[in-house]
Amino acid sequence: MVNLTLNNHMKLVLKNGVELLCDHQDQIIKEWAGILEYMKIHHKKSAHAFEFAFSFFSQFLKMSEQNIDHLISDIRTEWFQQFHRPPEPNLLIFILSLLENAVHKVIKLNTTRSFHLHPSVQFLFSKICEEMLASTKHDKFHIDSLCEQMVRSEQLDIEWIARVEHVENGYQLKKLQVYQWKQNSK
Repeated sequence: MVNLTLNNHMKLVLKNGVELLCDHQDQIIKEWAGILEYMKIHHKKSAHAFEFAFSFFSQFLKMSEQNIDHLISDIRTEWFQQFHRPPEPNLLIFILSLLENAVHKVIKLNTTRSFHLHPSVQFLFSKICEEMLASTKHDKFHIDSLCEQMVRSEQLDIEWIARVEHVENGYQLKKLQVYQWKQNSK
């Protein structure tokens, strides 16, 4: 097996997540359309933001070449063009969670060994969320608040988060945060 640097490995995981979405794009888009229809019928406040995300990701999946860096840059730009303000963190997390959960549902229905595939989808949506949240503030982005928001959203069963940093000879643990309160809420 080829030794990959952590950055190259993470890029590969993102690429796998995008490929997985593309492999099931018709069913995913159908699932997303159902969510949008429900939101519109029930006059949900977040329907307009979900419609933006649905349209954006649907177009992205239909492109002949998908590039995650362009995806993040383009979604940020188009959001600002449409809404003239940064996304609200809670709304952003909610919309991305709806999109991601629909993807997991489709994958689970169409793949017998989906548990091996889900981490790439989770990482893809986490990366998009991280980058979008970074654009919500003009001041310094705080990764600790992102980690806490991910745990509090309860979309993933997270009990701890480890942060690593690049050092001269590799990587080292920067911070380990254990979320005790999460276990008590179950």
